[in-house]
Amino acid sequence: METDLVPPDLAAALRAAGYRVGGPVGVGSHGPAWAAVGHAGGSSAGTRVVATVLTVPAGSGGTELRRRLVTLRALTHDHLAEIVDVVPIDGAGADLPPPAGSPQAAQWAVLLAEVPGVNLATLLAARPPLADGEVVTLVVPLAQALAALHDAGLVHGDVSPANVVVRPDGRPVLVDLLGALTGQAGTRDGRGTPAFAAPEVERGHRPGPGADVHALARVALAGLAPGGHPGLRSLIERACAADPGRRPSAADLADRCYAAVAPEPLALPDAAVLARTTLARLAGERGPRSAVTIRPAGSRHRAARRGPGAVQALVAAGAVLTCAAVVVALIARGPAVGSADARTAAPTPSGGVDPSGAAGPADGRRVSSGPADPVAAAKALTERRAVLLAADDPDALAEVEVVGSDAQRADLAMLAGVRAAGQRIRGLSAEVASVRLVDAGVGEPLTEARVEVSSALTAHRRVAADGTVAAEIPAQPARTVVLTMAWTSAGWRVVQVAGSPTGAPVDGVSGTGG
Repeated sequence: METDLVPPDLAAALRAAGYRVGGPVGVGSHGPAWAAVGHAGGSSAGTRVVATVLTVPAGSGGTELRRRLVTLRALTHDHLAEIVDVVPIDGAGADLPPPAGSPQAAQWAVLLAEVPGVNLATLLAARPPLADGEVVTLVVPLAQALAALHDAGLVHGDVSPANVVVRPDGRPVLVDLLGALTGQAGTRDGRGTPAFAAPEVERGHRPGPGADVHALARVALAGLAPGGHPGLRSLIERACAADPGRRPSAADLADRCYAAVAPEPLALPDAAVLARTTLARLAGERGPRSAVTIRPAGSRHRAARRGPGAVQALVAAGAVLTCAAVVVALIARGPAVGSADARTAAPTPSGGVDPSGAAGPADGRRVSSGPADPVAAAKALTERRAVLLAADDPDALAEVEVVGSDAQRADLAMLAGVRAAGQRIRGLSAEVASVRLVDAGVGEPLTEARVEVSSALTAHRRVAADGTVAAEIPAQPARTVVLTMAWTSAGWRVVQVAGSPTGAPVDGVSGTGG
């Protein structure tokens, strides 16, 4: 159902082009943005886009804008939002913007593919500073995307944390590309985003490729942790030089950052933390930080910018509420096998035994102070982890481990090694012998715990790509480790694994949930 906030002419034009307007998703650097989805049965069925209204001037200005639009539509890059369609709004005709000398201005709706994820401004407010390797993972693809724009004779004009969306798989994408069409910096005064715009742009000059490099370097410095690799910081600081001629090109910046420090995956915040941070940012408050990170599975295209007027306030509020609902809903994709226990297991009395055979706390405390029983959760997560490793599904490890944690990094490295050998794990499962609470956090509700788990791996195989068995791995004896666990919006998750196992792991697969 189309919202009353959508301009009638925009709604009619998109409807005629096969799209249904869902409502506002924010206020970009050049005006409001609107969500839309392709009608069922049409050529664009199911396509989710973000529409921004573009005013095409009369005369030669329209010719230059048309040239840029044609160029941008032809440009494809994994780290640039894609232009899906351009739709005339006010009877401008079915062609691209009018040729030089046209006596009339025109309005067009530029439809960009919706990028699922969370914008970088919210991410940085919701988590600790980025590690050096994470900064490389952020900067290199964005610099490569800018290099593609620059090679095509275009500039972004407003690179800032609000205009970078980090997808659920950790890939950053540049959005809000209207500046590449208009040749103007973002924000209403045309001087870019404060603290990120290059000095020449702040003085009122049109942004050039060097301004994009400066802004990207400022984005990197905004997320970079104090200290760290001196070479990387020095390289990024040089890209912020006041003189555009002293800055590296975007391609050079990408190459030098990649050579300086090895990249590592971006750890994305817990979905509930993201929702709280987004709402706090809307209210003008400092967002909370969290040391616990869970990969979100999706959110709206971008967070809204604040601006004067009731309409902008409504647009921003709609964007935030949608973001919170989508992120929280998608991170909890449904409980893992056995993970219902991780949310709803009954408390275990002191010294008692739960139905799974897990022993209660040895020090006489009950596990009733928290949202669920971590002892039962440890058993369920241990069993589920083995299933996910056998399924060769790295993303699904977020069902059992905190994303970015030591536990997940170890499992990802193990799976990468098996994949590099051209093999897969098949038939693996874990048999839990005993579970015991070692320690738990203080206070209500219980949000952290250390649980001792003793379990064994069943016999399994390593299978080559052609289906032949590369190795038969015999069943392993039980080994005991201690899981450090954290309570998240998705239930209990493993953060770290420690202890002295009784038997060596096979193929890098430990006997428990870490």
